[in-house]
Amino acid sequence: MAKMKKKELQVFFAVTMTSIYRVVAHGKTKYQPYPYAKKIGLRGESQLPLGTVIDDGMMIAVAKHLQSYIPEGHSMVSCQTSYVRNLADVNTMWWKTGTSPIVALFLKKREALDCFEQTDLVPCDPRWLDQTKAVIAAIGDDHPTFTVCRFPGLGLPVAI
Repeated sequence: MAKMKKKELQVFFAVTMTSIYRVVAHGKTKYQPYPYAKKIGLRGESQLPLGTVIDDGMMIAVAKHLQSYIPEGHSMVSCQTSYVRNLADVNTMWWKTGTSPIVALFLKKREALDCFEQTDLVPCDPRWLDQTKAVIAAIGDDHPTFTVCRFPGLGLPVAI
């Protein structure tokens, strides 16, 4: 019997210290096939206004914050190209827009909104570790447009 392929995560929600984002795996047109994160909620001050769409990279990493970036390409003599996808190994010149620190990640919008309504949030909030771990597991190690940073000091502690 053939092994069933794991369904690729298409959407998740990220609550940060100032905002809530809907994070989408692929743009809606063939001209914008890359992931994006749209700010759907804002509390207090932020450098990015409500409605901002972060779509300036080819990938989005879940680190201590959401980070849009372009993976570095390395050409080989045989004309094959490999990419450095691990955020910690990508030169910061290829890092694009990032968010404030992540509080928690969610598969369901309602849970993300419930979290965002709390007034005592902290980065990588222990109250939502199960939901955050579920999103990290759904992203996995080979998602085409999302990555999970596992580098100490840069990744979410729950992902390391």
